[in-house]
Amino acid sequence: MKNEYVIYKYPLGIEVNVFTTITIFIPRDARIRSVGEQEGKLFVWAEVDSRPVIKEKRFITVATGQLMDTKLDMKYIGTVHYKPFVSHIYELM
Repeated sequence: MKNEYVIYKYPLGIEVNVFTTITIFIPRDARIRSVGEQEGKLFVWAEVDSRPVIKEKRFITVATGQLMDTKLDMKYIGTVHYKPFVSHIYELM
């Protein structure tokens, strides 16, 4: 049987501080497609299987000009202009 996918959004939370770690529960095979701000809150949008197996995913926000921990295995997701901040979102691998 062929998997059917849908796009859902998942909140990353409203409190975005310098180098914040955010944990969400999302389908295991989710493909993150975008990150953005909507009505003052941060979200990721992902393609997910319509019959998902849930797992934990962790993200880190990094402020512009902030030092980053190069020892962390991270994948860049996107940059969000979140008044008055600009945050760069990475998924911890």
